[in-house]
Amino acid sequence: MDEKMPFSVESTKIVWKSGRETVVASAVLPGIIRIRAWYVPTCTDDYVTIEVPHDPIDAHLVQCAVNDTGTVLVADDLQCEISNSGRISFFQNTTGDKLLEETNWLPTNPTLFPKSRTYTRLDGKWEIQQRFLPVQNEHFFGLGQHRCGVYDYKGSVIMLQQQNGETCIPFLLSSLKYAFVWNNPSLGRVELTTNHTCWIAENARKIDYYVITGMDFSQIYARYVDLVGHAPQLPYWATGFWQSKLRYTSQAEVVSVVKKYQEKHIPLSAIVIDYLHWTKMGDFTWDPNCWPSPKDMVQTLKEANVTVIASIWPAVNPHSVNAKEFSDKGYLVEAKKGVNNFFPFTDTNDIPPVIMHYYDSTNPAARNFLWEKIKSMYYDIGITNYWLDACEPEIEPYTMDNLLFYLGEGDAVGNLYPLCHQQGIFESLSKLGIKDTVLLCRSGWLGSQRYASALWSGDILSDWQTFSQQIHIGLNVGLSGIPWWTSDIGGFLNGNIHDKDFHELLVRWFEFGVFCPICRLHGNREPRSTVLTESGADNEIWSFGEDVYTILKKMLCIRERLRPYIYQEMKKAADFGLPMMRPLFFDYMQDAICWSVDDEYLFGSSLIVAPVHEKGARKRKVYLPKNTRWIDAWTGDSIIGGTWFTAAAELDDIPVFIKEHADGMLAEVFEKEE
Repeated sequence: MDEKMPFSVESTKIVWKSGRETVVASAVLPGIIRIRAWYVPTCTDDYVTIEVPHDPIDAHLVQCAVNDTGTVLVADDLQCEISNSGRISFFQNTTGDKLLEETNWLPTNPTLFPKSRTYTRLDGKWEIQQRFLPVQNEHFFGLGQHRCGVYDYKGSVIMLQQQNGETCIPFLLSSLKYAFVWNNPSLGRVELTTNHTCWIAENARKIDYYVITGMDFSQIYARYVDLVGHAPQLPYWATGFWQSKLRYTSQAEVVSVVKKYQEKHIPLSAIVIDYLHWTKMGDFTWDPNCWPSPKDMVQTLKEANVTVIASIWPAVNPHSVNAKEFSDKGYLVEAKKGVNNFFPFTDTNDIPPVIMHYYDSTNPAARNFLWEKIKSMYYDIGITNYWLDACEPEIEPYTMDNLLFYLGEGDAVGNLYPLCHQQGIFESLSKLGIKDTVLLCRSGWLGSQRYASALWSGDILSDWQTFSQQIHIGLNVGLSGIPWWTSDIGGFLNGNIHDKDFHELLVRWFEFGVFCPICRLHGNREPRSTVLTESGADNEIWSFGEDVYTILKKMLCIRERLRPYIYQEMKKAADFGLPMMRPLFFDYMQDAICWSVDDEYLFGSSLIVAPVHEKGARKRKVYLPKNTRWIDAWTGDSIIGGTWFTAAAELDDIPVFIKEHADGMLAEVFEKEE
């Protein structure tokens, strides 16, 4: 490095140094530049980062240049400029549009403004902040799933931490046609306020982020999944209907439910066995009193073309037969202060409450040990699809900074827990040749999709406000790179199967669920016992009266006929990272109105769905993108896009529109049955 210049230049990398701070800008892939910055003498690249290997960018797509004012790094159509003072800016190289720029500060008088990059030593840890200038009328999407009900995150402050219903995936899509990936598993927050954009890590050794651009959103997502990993093709069985409840208490009950679906000629693809089917959490043994021959059950359901999905928790009951071995081998999450007791719960065959341990998913040896238990209990009897519940992990009280993982302190690496958990199970299945698997998860991280992870929105209430929020949540999950998503149809808590008001909510939610990537009915239904280990009320589609049953069966037949289309569109998700459930602006960015429509969405490339999410509504306003002709799926009427109109929506109807000249099979999906 020239003593007069703060830069050194390599073929695909620029290094800037000033005082104690080092900044490295690297061209990673076409349209992707990575920034790392630290304030310590050295900072290795392998510190708690998990990345998918990829081929390096071709040298001819990269340019590095130094001039009097700074340096420029170009990765195909993305340009990064670093000034002599260290200020970083990003531009779309093809158009010259400025995408992102650090806040301005004066190196000669830094007391006037906060620096764009700050490193603060607190109690032996580095708190790191990265600030960028705000852009008026910029819109932000993604960030995983959050219960705040926000669709466009501009103006919001979002916590970066994993909790039940709060999934931290720090991928942010900007309306300026770039994506920002905060590659840091530390707890923290992102402030997307009117005066700045600021990313904050509470315990980290370096700033680490990626900027991705493209000519359109499709190219941005194709590049993103090339970076962090593609989702597999969704198995065909998973495109159908999943039946679930809290909870099926016996083998006989599961078999009888499947038998009744078949007798009624109702399409059924999967049935879910929820928690407490074991002797104790951590025993990894079926409770023989209720599940005398689970292998026979799995075989019986396989012959009926019904896939079994079993709930697996990462928790370990301290009274379980494997607890001591988990502990002796160092495979448990530890507390820095106090005992390793993290979650009070009611378990099978134990006196409540039991204070649970958690296995340490960040430890590869612990993941292998857990898989040995899973394999013996589930895989060896034919169950290869799992519901990874409570995989945040769920702790009470939420004191993540008191946890110690194999990879580091809880507030530094805790957000990686679900990804590592998914990785261990998926890779173990892959080694055994299992490809058509789905891991239904309550949490995730950057790249969870590569481990066949589907997200659901956690333990949510059965009310209209919560239902309306699911539309925003589903869209933002898709915009976070996770194409497989579902919610508990009808909500999880407080839905009474005899309540007429709940019936209306359930119908509307079910109609929405039919047009979600995964269609799954689940809930802890009322009336139920106050004993946690007992089952909630019935939750099959015939459990709510004949009128509801008629509508739900009709909608399930629609879903069944949609399956080839869903499978086809999910292939695009696997190949190109396209979210199947996506906002109108994704495909129609030039239509300004599409940016403001937050309760309609594209379901694949050829359908627009407009859920009815208000109690008592029998019609709703709809907008269809301009310069395109659309067909009302139910009436066959042709509609020219570009204006708002009122669509009819009786209780047994959800407004759906087919793009003109779409695949002919879609028209047949919505034909009325005789």
